Amino acid sequence: MPDSYAVFVNYRTGDEETAAAFIHSHLARLLGKERVFFDSTSIRGGELFPRKLLSAVRRSDVLLAVIGTEWATFAHQDGGPALLRADDWIHRELKEALTCGVPVIPILVGERGRLKRDELPEALAPLIDVQYLRFDHRSAAIDLGRITDEVAAHVPGLADATGQAGQGAPRRADDRSPAAEVSNTAGDVHGTSGQFHDMQAEQVTLSNSGNVLNRPTGPVHTGQHGVQLNGGQDFSGGGDTFFGGDHRGPAPRRRRDRESGTQ
Repeated sequence: MPDSYAVFVNYRTGDEETAAAFIHSHLARLLGKERVFFDSTSIRGGELFPRKLLSAVRRSDVLLAVIGTEWATFAHQDGGPALLRADDWIHRELKEALTCGVPVIPILVGERGRLKRDELPEALAPLIDVQYLRFDHRSAAIDLGRITDEVAAHVPGLADATGQAGQGAPRRADDRSPAAEVSNTAGDVHGTSGQFHDMQAEQVTLSNSGNVLNRPTGPVHTGQHGVQLNGGQDFSGGGDTFFGGDHRGPAPRRRRDRESGTQ
């Protein structure tokens, strides 16, 4: 058993446990899985989990509270919100962290709004004033970068593992600063190649038979094969450009079709 943990991932089963697992996997790759506490992987068979959980909270550098839309309203089997009960494990772990001075960073997932006083028990009321971060699967790379940067401020050595604190978060597509400019050249490429700068999409699939972009918001050029845009457009041919999203200024003209000569 480790003497201490860098990060304790607190989450409620039935409320964004997938997001919690995603965050855990990311941090475990940076720090080593033995330094990131995640109950399903950090408690071995035969161990007394109540003692292990609270001990791990006290011996962690920072606790990440993963909070989704069902976090506060998830019902206990006896009725009423589980969070309001003193024997609820989310309640107990967060109370232990606040009592012991372990920093707590709320991670609000998806459409989850800010915490409200009337949904928290008295012991967890201080969380209302704690600065939170956000995580959304549609912007996972950006959000994980920001989470990493904030965790690095509390965890010795994490900044070295990621290169340098403050550089973990990729730039957003609407960043027009000089440092955000991208100019890459791919020479004689035989196979899949992708560059994504001024484009965001929920899912990108590149293949030899066609490229699938799920809900893109930005200019996209897919190259030689057909492109299927799950937001509603479907093109085929020798290279297509799609301008999606909210574009300000003059609308770009569609490229001239090489075969028909039409606009």
